[in-house]
Amino acid sequence: MVAARNGLAASRLSREVPMIPRMPTRPDAFRLFCGYRRPDLAESEFLAELGEVFMPGTPLMLRELGLAAYLPTVVPSAPDVLDLPDEVAVIAYASRERYAHARRQTVTGRMYTHTHRAVFDMSRSAADFAAELGPVGDGTARSWVGATSRDWQADGDVLCWVGHGSSSQPDLRQPIADAISQRFADLQSAGVSQCLIQAAPTWAALWFLLDGFDAARLNGAQQGIRDALVGFNELLLIPAARAVWRDDPPIVPVVRPSAWNLIFAREVRHFLE
Repeated sequence: MVAARNGLAASRLSREVPMIPRMPTRPDAFRLFCGYRRPDLAESEFLAELGEVFMPGTPLMLRELGLAAYLPTVVPSAPDVLDLPDEVAVIAYASRERYAHARRQTVTGRMYTHTHRAVFDMSRSAADFAAELGPVGDGTARSWVGATSRDWQADGDVLCWVGHGSSSQPDLRQPIADAISQRFADLQSAGVSQCLIQAAPTWAALWFLLDGFDAARLNGAQQGIRDALVGFNELLLIPAARAVWRDDPPIVPVVRPSAWNLIFAREVRHFLE
């Protein structure tokens, strides 16, 4: 846990920021995923499949279908936290329409859906679009705050937080939504421009997009996030390491825990209104 709390060192973050065309995405086009390891897959096999096949394969298969950003996080082991997933991820598309086209009208999109079964227990794993932050309903809550269209590849560093509740806080979905809503102005002052939240009753995963690439801002935002989420039990707070695709999809050196932002060229035509 010390490594996770000292996240700037633990993440092996690349400070290299390649110049890529900026392609902002509306926040309502973000899907948030929680994945549970297949029970018949050993831990070492699971991590190897994620890093060598599944993670690099996601932009390989989807970037020509409108994928805008992909940020997977491998969650720390915490056996005492009920229903904690093994991996969570942000999958952003140019629009919901582009996602629907990829998923329903292309063979590649349908094949990608089936690739999940090689690593995840799909009877438990799920994804859905995020909605604007507000009162939570049943099931896993997925929401965003910070309404401006942003580019999660090009606009700044990303910090990922994973945590859980306690016996005095049996359902953290509404409390964590309230905490972010009430403190978002403070987070903006600390350099956060947008936040994505995926919260179940016993655990939550949050991603924070910063305004620019700056080490001092990264440290300030990390402290601002901890201040906003005081009272919740932190398992992870680290920057998403930038895995850059130049000629071939990168092999991602996945360990538990780790957070990633795969950087790849987007297809401009999908971003035309």
